[in-house]
Amino acid sequence: AAEPGMRVGWFCHVPFPPEPLWRRLPSRRQLLEAVLAADTIGFHTSEYADNFAAACGRHLGYSPVRGKEKGESSSGRFTIGPHGAGVFAHPIGLDLERFEKAMLGVAGDPTERVKQWLGLGPDRQGKKLLLAVDRLDEVKGIPAKLTAFEAFLERHPNQVGNVLLVQVAVPTRQEMPRYQA
Repeated sequence: AAEPGMRVGWFCHVPFPPEPLWRRLPSRRQLLEAVLAADTIGFHTSEYADNFAAACGRHLGYSPVRGKEKGESSSGRFTIGPHGAGVFAHPIGLDLERFEKAMLGVAGDPTERVKQWLGLGPDRQGKKLLLAVDRLDEVKGIPAKLTAFEAFLERHPNQVGNVLLVQVAVPTRQEMPRYQA
């Protein structure tokens, strides 16, 4: 049991599945009840928060209360459950608007500037550039991304040489022995 007055927050770092997938889990009710024990519940997107609300509605009978209760004011925010847990969407990652504004301050086309920075010469003019930046973490799916890109090129051989994938992997959790192997 939690200490009196203690507040608990829970953030889902992976996509919350849509309700049709969620209903296949044998312990779905217990998992939802466990998450609803938190005071604050966070997701990366409004879609994931809505998936959670749909699962709570179908399997526990709880409906989200949207509006200005408990300070909610934007999309992806609502309360739900027996003690009114606050649910919110908080995207984590690159602030695209800020990035684009920063790039606009650079002379020339931003895409061409990135190509120049990557050392891609004029022979790459008009080519598609896919830039992926991820932490070097086994849960980030970098091998799956590379396999998917390879499958794309096999299915669309006319794109070979026209599309370039640049994967930047930033080291993470270097202090943990498991990641040093």
